[in-house]
Amino acid sequence: MATTVDTHREVKNLVGAGLKESQAEAVVGTVMAARAGLATKADLGLVRTDLELLRAEFRADLKELKLELIKWLGGTTIAVVGIAVAVLSLILG
Repeated sequence: MATTVDTHREVKNLVGAGLKESQAEAVVGTVMAARAGLATKADLGLVRTDLELLRAEFRADLKELKLELIKWLGGTTIAVVGIAVAVLSLILG
């Protein structure tokens, strides 16, 4: 949730603390500009949700890849055994 800042009140507080009005306005403006780029708790919550979704997708993709690899290795093993048997049959005759 974004919070609002009463910049006029803050300028008045700084002027009351001894700054010139132009200085106080510059300080408040600088703070507000820097604050504009900060993430809120809501922003961080959205990032966390996005990361959790990406993690779930990654795990699903990894599981699918694992199954595909098992299929390929199984097929390759069967083919190699078949070739070995054929070669042995030819040699032993």
